[in-house]
Amino acid sequence: MTDTPEFEDTNFMLSALNAYGVLEDDSTKRWAKAFLIAPAIRVIFELSLLALDKSCNEIHLPNTGVSAKHKENVSYVHSLFKNNKFQDYLQAGRIVFDTYQEAHNVIENTDFGESVEYSSLGSHKSMKDYDIDTIMRLSNDAVLFAMLCQQYVQFKKQGV
Repeated sequence: MTDTPEFEDTNFMLSALNAYGVLEDDSTKRWAKAFLIAPAIRVIFELSLLALDKSCNEIHLPNTGVSAKHKENVSYVHSLFKNNKFQDYLQAGRIVFDTYQEAHNVIENTDFGESVEYSSLGSHKSMKDYDIDTIMRLSNDAVLFAMLCQQYVQFKKQGV
């Protein structure tokens, strides 16, 4: 996490998830926590988009008002993460990833747009149709997206 003021709300959500989001072994508690975490996944994506939009003048989301068309906005930002120089930046500072290849593979193979789409459905109805592994994957994707958004802002501030 960075200390960029625009990401304060995002970081608060990530800290809460870290402190209270660990899924217990007990089946009942595990499902109860998963049901609480599930709607927060969409919020993490949305707060990350809002913060990115506010803190980086070079980024122009395809849809103003990040609440509309999340998938398109998230997919656009994901395309920014695929920049080789950004992946070099992540690897050089050992930020999130240890090697360029690891950064490249994870960024290329994670479908953040699909994850935000699933999370939107879950936040508006229920995650009861999803298994815990799906909720965990969506949560991990949201956290990774938030971290990459913050790092992208730092990367752009370096004038790259």
